Amino acid sequence: MRLSQPTVRSYLEMYQVGGVEKLKELNFYQPTSQLEAHRDEIRAEFETRPPRSINDAVKRIEELTSIRRSPTQVRAFLKGLGMKRLKVGHVPAKADPEKQKAFLENELEPRLEEAGQKNVMCSS
Repeated sequence: MRLSQPTVRSYLEMYQVGGVEKLKELNFYQPTSQLEAHRDEIRAEFETRPPRSINDAVKRIEELTSIRRSPTQVRAFLKGLGMKRLKVGHVPAKADPEKQKAFLENELEPRLEEAGQKNVMCSS
């Protein structure tokens, strides 16, 4: 079976304690972040005042908890909270359709036609 002696010993001890059911349990070490203890506090803070960037989140988490984490770790933690980065859209400016039409007819189209004629002459 290619198992080491310590592994066989630990399997035997587990079997003696709890039988086959104990052997079926998966008890791998899974470290938890220190930020988990402050999970609700951080979520409440960021829901009332969302951070502008990950670096802003890093600073505010450090202020709240005195725990400093890298931006990558903070990004992963926030994703675990169900938060995601949202891009801010822009509000379109109010445009005057008449001025746009005049610009198109009087300035843009003549320049495009002129550029098209130069390309035709250059390729000949």
